[in-house]
Amino acid sequence: MDRTAQVVIGAQFGDEGKGRITDAHVAAGGARLVVRFNGGAQAGHTVVTPEGRRHVFGHVGSGALAGAPTYLSRFFVCNPLLFLREQAALAGLDTRPVVMVDARCPVTTPYDMLINQWLEQARGAARHGSCGVGFGETLERQRSNHALTVADLADAATLTRRLDALRRDYLPARLARLGCAALLAEPDKAALLQADALLEHFVADARRFLDSVSVMPLSVAARGRHLLFEGA
Repeated sequence: MDRTAQVVIGAQFGDEGKGRITDAHVAAGGARLVVRFNGGAQAGHTVVTPEGRRHVFGHVGSGALAGAPTYLSRFFVCNPLLFLREQAALAGLDTRPVVMVDARCPVTTPYDMLINQWLEQARGAARHGSCGVGFGETLERQRSNHALTVADLADAATLTRRLDALRRDYLPARLARLGCAALLAEPDKAALLQADALLEHFVADARRFLDSVSVMPLSVAARGRHLLFEGA
């Protein structure tokens, strides 16, 4: 069987209508699998159906309201916390998307999000306008020996040890390199890192994330399907 593929990308800085184009293409029968091939939860692709259902897609492909499953490629940054929030929002629209994931996807932790948000706050009037979901910090951490992928989420005990090392070793070192080590002297920030609640919550979220997706290579997910690659 011949397999075709289309690619939807933006040539500006967002707001080009990538979500609407993806939704329309799927609704017209032109694609049977939407592949998120770059970016992460920082994307916001808005779809409004003729029936008035509206959703801003972050993780899930923008063809989900029209019934297309999603594949998250190894170049997509997964954020289990935000994925679960989006899943709940879609359930409220009577949509339960099928999502498949490459085991090599980088994974955002709450500590990446904290670094992102604390750094942005410290900039004061010179803020960049970051959305604070830890996308860039995840990519930065992936270059270190504290990299995490979807494959690393399966064993809770191992994940707990790695997250503990990340908060004790990587996070302070990263803030120091950014010239923001003094942030950890603030009582609220120090207490947040020392408490285990954030770590334990993420381990639980990671389990729920894995229970909600199917981990497989793209070659398996794409078998017999027409593909649409949706850019961030």
